[in-house]
Amino acid sequence: MNTQLNVSHAQWSFRFKKRPGYLAASVLRVLFGMVLGVTVCQAIGQPLSQQGESIRCEALRPHPEISCTFTLGGLAAIQDISVKLQGQPTKHRFDPYPASSDRTALLMLVDISDAKRQKAVSAAVDLIGRVLSEKKPHQQIAVAQFDSNLQLKSDFNADVSKHQAALREIAPRGQATELYKSALDAIALLKKAQISRRALVIFSDGKAEDKGYSHDDVVREAANAQVRIFTVGYPESASETPALQTLERMAKATNGVHRVAATADKSVPRDTVAEILGFADHGGTVTFLRSEHFGQQSVTLEVKETDGTMLSLETTLTVLDARSLHQKILDHLRSYSVSYSAGGVVLISILIAFFWWRKRRRARVQKLLDFALLEELSGQGVIHHVQKQASRIGRAADNDVCLRNNSVSAYHAELNVRRDGSLVLIDLGSSNGIYLNGKKIGSETVGFGDLIELGEVRLRLQRPK
Repeated sequence: MNTQLNVSHAQWSFRFKKRPGYLAASVLRVLFGMVLGVTVCQAIGQPLSQQGESIRCEALRPHPEISCTFTLGGLAAIQDISVKLQGQPTKHRFDPYPASSDRTALLMLVDISDAKRQKAVSAAVDLIGRVLSEKKPHQQIAVAQFDSNLQLKSDFNADVSKHQAALREIAPRGQATELYKSALDAIALLKKAQISRRALVIFSDGKAEDKGYSHDDVVREAANAQVRIFTVGYPESASETPALQTLERMAKATNGVHRVAATADKSVPRDTVAEILGFADHGGTVTFLRSEHFGQQSVTLEVKETDGTMLSLETTLTVLDARSLHQKILDHLRSYSVSYSAGGVVLISILIAFFWWRKRRRARVQKLLDFALLEELSGQGVIHHVQKQASRIGRAADNDVCLRNNSVSAYHAELNVRRDGSLVLIDLGSSNGIYLNGKKIGSETVGFGDLIELGEVRLRLQRPK
């Protein structure tokens, strides 16, 4: 699994337009040979095992942090976790899944293609009923059936009574079995859900009569939509057990789980309900500071579970030098201060004072240019500066205000400053719309103190300080 991620540029940079700045840059180039460059950080997640482990890392802009989200197989709770960067322990924060805002979507998909499999279908329906009765508040469930195509019986917003009514309607009817096509349709439904984690649970005998779709198509789309697949096989006889390999391959290739029901009474292993509800939720997020070193960096998560299991999850980061010129000077001085003469130290001190003065002056100018502030109400207190007459807001990196949340459209909204100083918020055709103080709007004048909601992100419009 390869994950690309960008580390934000330094929050300030120097442009040497006047003679003192130009001379300073020349001296520094002679002394240190420092060169500013574009910054990219790449994270590569290595295949881990067939037990459902995975890891994905991303940068937290504008903070100098790396956040690694990981999933685990099994049901044992996490007892302890440690993080190593380049083999050295590093301080970190661990947030187990789910957080208060996290949601998990599980789509139950029952094979009804064989009219002779009434007992197996009834067993699957009963198992889903038990899953519904034990699901947790953050879990949303939908129910569907398939033969030659998928039919959604109850969606993720349905209550328990609607789910139960849908389960009573599920019965085998004897049609062609298009397993792969139906799995692809189910993944497409899950992909549309604005949700933290997605899981597909398939109840089938593993037989597939697809002509235009294959196992590889399902695995590729599941990876694209970040969907894990749990399969429950229901063989009619011992001779039909080999057909379940279709389901087992699908589950393992998507970091899922495969279980087999008994041939005679269709009973499943004792912990199957707990596994269905827990296989997509196990794991969490660790956050830690990036290393002061640059180049290829190894990250290792060592996890100890309550059942004694020890797991090691690894990923590789290639970090190019993202420091500002000011920070490069400070770091260089820390490393080589002993080797400089007294005169060199004085010269560097003068240059540092100059750059400090330039930074303070820029900060004062920056403060005067703020038209408004947008404060994220997420608990971290992130504040975005509105400094343009027309500031675009969205998930894409080239927005003036970048919000890293899947519920926010790539180009969600625009905040315009009129000549009279009033502010107008405009919807740019977003998927989830804009809500101003709880009311959905298309284009509206906004004022300081107003609450703005873009998808799941809540912002407070503040007066510049």
